[in-house]
Amino acid sequence: METASISGSPAAPSATPTPERKALVFLLAGEEPYRAAFEHAPFGACEQNLEGRYLAVNRKLCEITGFTREEMLGMSSREITHPDDLAASLAATDAFLQGGSDNLVREHRYLRKDGSPVWVHLSVALLRDGSGEPQRLLLVVTDIDEQVNYRTELLHQASHDALTGLANRSLLNERLERALVRAGRNDEQMAIVLIDLDRFKDVNDSLGHAVGDQLLNAVAAKISACVRDVDTLARTGGDEFALILVEPASDQDVLVAMGRILSAVSGQYQVAGHELHVSCGIGASLYPRDGRDAGTLLKNADAAMYRAKEGGRNRFQLYQKEINVRLDQRLSLETKLRHALERQELLLHYQPQISLDSGAIVGVEALLRWRHPELGLVSPDRFIAIAEDTGLIVPIGEWVLASACAQAQSWREAGLPQLRMAVNISARQFRHKGLADAIRRVLAQTGLDAGLLEVEITESMAMHDPEETLRLLGALKECGLRIALDDFGTGFSSLSYLKRFPIDVLKIDQSFVRGIVVDRHDAAIARTVIGLARSLDLKTIAEGVETAEQGGSAAHLDLR
Repeated sequence: METASISGSPAAPSATPTPERKALVFLLAGEEPYRAAFEHAPFGACEQNLEGRYLAVNRKLCEITGFTREEMLGMSSREITHPDDLAASLAATDAFLQGGSDNLVREHRYLRKDGSPVWVHLSVALLRDGSGEPQRLLLVVTDIDEQVNYRTELLHQASHDALTGLANRSLLNERLERALVRAGRNDEQMAIVLIDLDRFKDVNDSLGHAVGDQLLNAVAAKISACVRDVDTLARTGGDEFALILVEPASDQDVLVAMGRILSAVSGQYQVAGHELHVSCGIGASLYPRDGRDAGTLLKNADAAMYRAKEGGRNRFQLYQKEINVRLDQRLSLETKLRHALERQELLLHYQPQISLDSGAIVGVEALLRWRHPELGLVSPDRFIAIAEDTGLIVPIGEWVLASACAQAQSWREAGLPQLRMAVNISARQFRHKGLADAIRRVLAQTGLDAGLLEVEITESMAMHDPEETLRLLGALKECGLRIALDDFGTGFSSLSYLKRFPIDVLKIDQSFVRGIVVDRHDAAIARTVIGLARSLDLKTIAEGVETAEQGGSAAHLDLR
């Protein structure tokens, strides 16, 4: 039973006797008016012997405790003190009786007759006999349950995330410092683990924050189920979570914990009528190997998490010193990429699409390239993911769309055969509000016939939220353009959705085309996709045909 207030600071005893205490003193002196005041006082009041047994109780104290006067008389205060507060209460009373003070103020919990706890404020006066020896105790008892609960709620709100109920960044930092002190004192390891959801911003942008909040709550529950009581899980902002793992015996223990979280979080979620696929990146650093202070450990865990994301979706990574070098390179590349548009460093290459029936070029696909004055030609593998993560892909994607449509119209005006222009749409661009309006604006500005524009989305993008994909594809179809489903065969498409998507073209992923000549399994997959497309009245494109043999095999499979 702590005598401290909720904030951790002991309640200050009053040096001057209160009117309530004076009333009790008069009561003991036999003053009748004060007996009535004692009985009908708006606060609890009682007299106890030095062993804590009740000698007199008033009506209000009976209301607070739920016991009748007859039940309380003869009872000991320890019988109604909350078990968790009893040891501290007895120690405080012993110190009070042995000390020189005649007044004591403290807060603790009583247990009502029905077993429910109630916080009370106790103001205790010690009466002595003529020789100065302690004789009995006079108590003023105030019900402060509502105030304490309010203070507790304020404290909880200040230290916990309002959405998920998890610890917030402030409480995380406090517990991290405490864990570091303990680990250093006991020569133990500890780990900080950071978890970041993939493409969560797309959910907020396309479906709204209400759906995003529901998804975050569902994910928080999944992670919480993987966490021990001794560890601390926090939501540090947006779609980011942090976990303090105490006493991991080895790197393997941390890897197992990260793998468990990854398996729990990843998968399909049904939220507000939407089927959402969630994946994440996880990074961790260990004390003392990767840092001895909170700032260094958090920075290194963050670097490990970004390294996991660079390696592909749904991965986890322990910190390694080499990661910081890669992170510095990434940040440098990001800074340069932010200036690429304004400095006109981006350009498009055009990959032909050839009819296997006639051998004629029937279309081209616009491929984004970046030529930097110092770095030279930067591979898309190095900068597309950065553009996605930072949101730069939206303005870059709009530039690609406008430039490709302008080029197609320029060829047309030059008298060249009409070629269909295929443009890749990124995941963030696809779910960004206003994409259909941006396409209409570009078509109007360039004069290109909408029927000559083909936008490509990947299979994994389409299946991220199939119902939302249906809505977005419908809006694009209203522009009059064609839609292609790229990288088909690499994801987990549902045929029930595939037949509902308003698409015109299936593109067989180049990983199958590459082995179509020598691998019967690749050939079988390609044949199956072609048959599926034909049954759905869709065109088929074999992506990445680079040799005559591959082209001949594709033609043999009746690719049209």
